[in-house]
Amino acid sequence: MIYELRIYHVIPGRMPDINKRFNDVTMGLFKKYGMQMIGTHSNLPYLTESLPRCA
Repeated sequence: MIYELRIYHVIPGRMPDINKRFNDVTMGLFKKYGMQMIGTHSNLPYLTESLPRCA
């Protein structure tokens, strides 16, 4: 079995377009070539700032 991990960085506001493409095009290609989607992830990176705590 071969596993492939692809990571896409989506431009803000374009996730609906990516979802539509996967539903309308990509999933059909996966089926045609015997590939199966195992899972997807949504990442939420964030940056925080805080004041130092006094000891």
